[in-house]
Amino acid sequence: MCQRGCNAMQRRRGSLAPVDMPLGERAEQYGVTVTMGAKVMEYSCAAPALTVAEADLLALGAGTATIAVRQIGDWGASQPARTQITLS
Repeated sequence: MCQRGCNAMQRRRGSLAPVDMPLGERAEQYGVTVTMGAKVMEYSCAAPALTVAEADLLALGAGTATIAVRQIGDWGASQPARTQITLS
């Protein structure tokens, strides 16, 4: 069980699997980027959850958006975990 109650993601053979693991960082911090074409929205959050306002998503328009999440640590940012969603 994670000492701070966090749910982290661990890369295994090209997929992401949820695991409970201590982060070993002074603070929990994530950077989230939502990209659709030339439109980019960036967010920062201190929890492994983010709610994006409907108006922000509507501003992207319709199509496929890529979401990239990085853990921001004391020594830098992790490689991004990416997924795509379709907005209509």
